[in-house]
Amino acid sequence: MDWTQSVDPVFVFRLLAVALGGLATGFLGGMMGLALGRPRLLLVYWAAENPLAAAGTNLAIGFLAGMLGFLGHMLHLEVDWAVFAVIAPAAMAGATLGARPTGRMSPTALKRLMGVVMVVVALALFWVALTRP
Repeated sequence: MDWTQSVDPVFVFRLLAVALGGLATGFLGGMMGLALGRPRLLLVYWAAENPLAAAGTNLAIGFLAGMLGFLGHMLHLEVDWAVFAVIAPAAMAGATLGARPTGRMSPTALKRLMGVVMVVVALALFWVALTRP
């Protein structure tokens, strides 16, 4: 059987779009020092269509992207170690605690929570951009 007969062109298009979106998200994230997990989460969810799989996949990608970004900034001595020492342990503890209830939430509730978090973070970043020089 010819392998091209079993390839869904819509699925291939979605994967290419997600790959290009991931490239853009990674580029902007590396440039701004952000993991940009929210836009990436949207891309992963669009590809995976399962909020639980999207959350786990997004975290795995975020971990790798964050580590590479961290190494890049560390090599240029652009790390505030005092801030890192305070936030890193708290973020790791919070991530561990937050991963537990995810498996017990309905996909609809998880999608709504993701949307609320994205809106709140976007508003907070916009506020900081307006109020700080």
